[in-house]
Amino acid sequence: LAAVTAWQGRSLVGFLPAIPLACGLPQLPHCVSAPIETPAEEIMGAVPTPFAELKPKVLRVQCLSVTRRLQRKGIGLAMARYLVDWARQTGWERIQGWAFAEADTGDAYRWLPSIQFWEKAGFQRGGSCVFDPTDPITNQSGFIFSVDFGAAGADVRQRGGL
Repeated sequence: LAAVTAWQGRSLVGFLPAIPLACGLPQLPHCVSAPIETPAEEIMGAVPTPFAELKPKVLRVQCLSVTRRLQRKGIGLAMARYLVDWARQTGWERIQGWAFAEADTGDAYRWLPSIQFWEKAGFQRGGSCVFDPTDPITNQSGFIFSVDFGAAGADVRQRGGL
């Protein structure tokens, strides 16, 4: 798990986590409100895949949070663009995720930006899908989004989505 963070003085004011696909670790939550259901011994006993051996080199993002008093000031957009620049420079092939079709999801899922946010940050909209049909809030229309870096990223796009 990696994260881009934004700070104001000594206070954390923004958080954008990303997790590599097929990284050798058990599925971990990468959003602050997600419950941790993976047993600690499974996490402690996992052997991470070294970056050079990671295939595909794909990061998954989804949530992004900025403290309420600083929202709509460009902090989230700056974090998303920083993640794209960092991933491109460090050899990742792709960043992908899922976003709601509409921005207004209420307070419960405020940390899931809309597809319009990700497009503004430079991501491309993909096919439509529902994130979690068993959850009353995420059982709604959304889109896959991604940004690819070069020919290796195009190859990943052809193999499939999330």
